Amino acid sequence: MCRSTPKCPCQNDVHVESTNFLLTNSSAMNGSSQHQQQQHQQQRRRVAQIGDIVTIDFSLRPENGYVPHPLFDTSGKEVTFVLGWGNYLPGLHALIEGMTEGESIDDDSNSISIDAGWGKRRQDLIVTVPRSNSLLLPKSSSAETVVGSQLTLKGSGNIQVLVTAVTDTTITVDANPPLAGSSYSCQSLTIKSISSLPTKSVRHGYGYNDDDGQEITTTKDEASSSESSSSEPSPSSNNNKYQVATFGLGCFWGAQLAFSRVPGVVGTKAGYTQGKNSNKNKTVTYEQVSQGTSRHVEAVSVVYDATLVSYEQLLAIAMERLEQQETRHITSTSSWNEHDLAWLFGSDDDNDDDDDTNVNVQYRHGFYFHTAAQKQLATDFVSRLNNARYRIELRPATTFDEAEEYHQHYLLKGGQSARKGAKETIRCFG
Repeated sequence: MCRSTPKCPCQNDVHVESTNFLLTNSSAMNGSSQHQQQQHQQQRRRVAQIGDIVTIDFSLRPENGYVPHPLFDTSGKEVTFVLGWGNYLPGLHALIEGMTEGESIDDDSNSISIDAGWGKRRQDLIVTVPRSNSLLLPKSSSAETVVGSQLTLKGSGNIQVLVTAVTDTTITVDANPPLAGSSYSCQSLTIKSISSLPTKSVRHGYGYNDDDGQEITTTKDEASSSESSSSEPSPSSNNNKYQVATFGLGCFWGAQLAFSRVPGVVGTKAGYTQGKNSNKNKTVTYEQVSQGTSRHVEAVSVVYDATLVSYEQLLAIAMERLEQQETRHITSTSSWNEHDLAWLFGSDDDNDDDDDTNVNVQYRHGFYFHTAAQKQLATDFVSRLNNARYRIELRPATTFDEAEEYHQHYLLKGGQSARKGAKETIRCFG
């Protein structure tokens, strides 16, 4: 493994006058200038940390005969994502953390292996048991127990185990996942840039990430009637290259996968928003949201590169998710009425206090705008729809609480592709 960083440019062109004094001291002046420049460059190099937006040039190759299902991109000249936010290979995030901007890894001599996501093969999950063990069930009553066949371990979530050895009296089974121990070799990796995540936009909602580089200072209550801005700098970097959008589209599993596939989207989070009486010092849980009393919505926070994908395109993708949801569930049911649609698409009742018993409010639909520009675009977009059917609410983005880790990239973890541009049907309610 070889890690190299860009060499600092030397400033050796010290102008020397034709005097003995300057001739004598030119070498010292030159060395001092070079040293200061090197120190300045070192101070400017940024270290990649969890939550940073990193752009990399990389290439991974499966090793040891591993044939992967393409769930994420494994190479690219300019691939951008939020470090530690999932998607891509978890081992890739771990490798990048702590590297500096401009640093490179070249696998010329030593192999750099990255776990493929299935973990190491565990010897304690390989056990030998008597053939009479009643906890092991064949796939069918007529199935013969031979090496290579599968059995079911009864009473532990019906775990599938692989038979690896058979004798007259014992059976050896392997409960490791089939791909445990699989890995990729990192062929090359260069950190091209490291940028700041617009953290306040992700967490706090309306009032940040404005298109002209200014914060919008209106509160949630003022947002519907006022679109003034202040002179404070926007919390996002790169002249607002990275912006945030928030969508409620029913179950957040499918929505997160859909947005993760979009070129230009650099990060997504499943979470909860639009809750009433939100306490910023307390964690919002799925169990609380499911009760409906807090009126939180399952939502997806999308961080995107506005130079590569527009907010209008994200609106279209959100609408595509809603249409797929409606088509899939209505066509599979013989008859639907207004009550069924209210259940499927959530409640659009604006009377929050009188609707606390509606446990389906977590699945209602909404485009939650962060800026005045997003508000206008979302309003124009919804005006062209039959919104009586989709029940999309337009509201200022409010505090966004991340969902539990097991909800993050749930469908990717279940084997559905999150590659950029992937077109496979998303198999999920929501």
